Amino acid sequence: QVLDEELGDEQNEEWAKRWQEEGLILHKTYVGAAVNLHAYNPSLMSMEALAEVAMQAVESFDTSRLMNIDTWGEDQWAEAYTLLTSDVARANALIAQAGLPPVPMPKRFEQILQEELSTSESDTDLSSLEEESRLVHC
Repeated sequence: QVLDEELGDEQNEEWAKRWQEEGLILHKTYVGAAVNLHAYNPSLMSMEALAEVAMQAVESFDTSRLMNIDTWGEDQWAEAYTLLTSDVARANALIAQAGLPPVPMPKRFEQILQEELSTSESDTDLSSLEEESRLVHC
């Protein structure tokens, strides 16, 4: 039985808090897990480790969206983006208090596509230049 999907938000928060008091930390993203673990016991998740988890999660998410676009539907990617963005904001609030640089937010999908197109065009331009260079030197 999946209780958290059957409970309302208020009941779900009480349920999650009760489990957290028992040492079970619930989360929806790796960043959320790191934030919650740090809040539960900072000696288990240092601020530097929290920042690293957040950075790696964002990089992995951005790459996954580009490489696995057909794995999920648009709504699933949008929900994952919203959850990760929310948790990165929570992490950045803690990171800022520690005087560390903020973790970049996940990129919007349109930005990832634009960057990929720019890179592809640059690679094509570079290939053309290399080919021209070989022809000239032959």
